[in-house]
Amino acid sequence: MVSDGKFDKFIDERYESYKSGIGKDIVDGKVGFKELEKYALELDGIKNVSGRQEVLEAMLNKYILED
Repeated sequence: MVSDGKFDKFIDERYESYKSGIGKDIVDGKVGFKELEKYALELDGIKNVSGRQEVLEAMLNKYILED
């Protein structure tokens, strides 16, 4: 499960927004609630992306039940 890297790919994609921009500033502790509020209020829209939890659960179950 660890060696095939399938879960790593999901994790990298899921948290990609924390590698640059406001997400990186959050991780680095450079912004607080006031900056986040300002950022959120200035957004034109929010792109809602699925975390694909059911897919991850199915992959995990496959490892548990087949191995």
